[in-house]
Formats: sequence, C-alpha cells, structure tokens
Amino acid sequence: MLRRGTDYSLSYRFGTLRLDSVFLSQLLSAPAPQGHAITVRYEYFPFRFQPFYARRSLITLRDSTGKDSLRVARLRGGFTIDDIFGANLQKSGSIVRGFTVGSNRDLSLNSGFRMQVSGKIASDIDVAASLTDDNTPIQPEGTTQTLQEFDKVFIEIRSTNLAATLGDFVLD
Repeated sequence: MLRRGTDYSLSYRFGTLRLDSVFLSQLLSAPAPQGHAITVRYEYFPFRFQPFYARRSLITLRDSTGKDSLRVARLRGGFTIDDIFGANLQKSGSIVRGFTVGSNRDLSLNSGFRMQVSGKIASDIDVAASLTDDNTPIQPEGTTQTLQEFDKVFIEIRSTNLAATLGDFVLD
C-alpha cells in the first residue's frame, strides 16, 4: 500500500499523479519475476472548477505619492450557477404567488413554480429539464423540498455513450 506524501503526490487541480523517485528506484531495483504493476482507481467530476473561489478579494491601494499602501478586502461579484457549470447552461422560469377569494369560499393562498434548464453541463453531456409545481397551496414551511413533491418532472440527459429520459409519464 502506497503512502500519500511519501511515495506519491496527487494534484486534484491538474489531475496528475506523481510517483516519488526514491520509491520508483526501490520498486524497480526489487526482483520481480512477473514484472511490476501499479493499479490506480479514481473517480472524477466532469466539471471544470475554477482555480479558487472567494467571497472577497484582497487588493492593494496606494496613495498618490506611492510611498504608502493599504491592503483592503473588497467584495467580489456574487456566486452564480455559471461559476460551476459555465455559461453554456440556459435557465429560465417563473414563480407565481396568489390568493383566491369567492362567495361561500375561504381565502386560499396559491403558489406556482416553473423552471426550464437546457445546455451543456460538461464538455460531452447535454441536459434538458422542465420542472413544474402548479396550484399548490402555500405550506407552512414555504418550500418544495424534494423532487417527488413537484407536479411534473421531465429530465433528459444525452452524451456520446448514454441517453436517459426521466420524469412523470401518463400512459393512456
């Protein structure tokens, strides 16, 4: 069993595995009648993450003479879904809030939600999704917490080796 930091180093950012030269020389100098084998098992996310994420960035401000400086933490732009998936994902939707009043009828509050997403979430994975949650009374918690609570769900995922269509279907 190899020891991380001693026998090898792993760079998550660049996806590289580097074996230590001392470990390699010991491995290759040891007698092995059937040869040497190293098996590497890994999982990866098909996303391109930024090198770093920060809520604030540190900047240096100098006075007009250039002799004095001040380091200030300035608020960066807000975190968006584009920071993770990039700009290739189109998103649209609406939220509706309302109430119903009538004769011989109690006041009822209603809520509706519609969301459509389409585009690439990775270099070779396309997604198209539509979620609706219409005419639902507003609950004390105020949120739809699980995918099963939505009225209609349609999700389609396509890749070069895979395609899946998930959702609610009505067969008559």
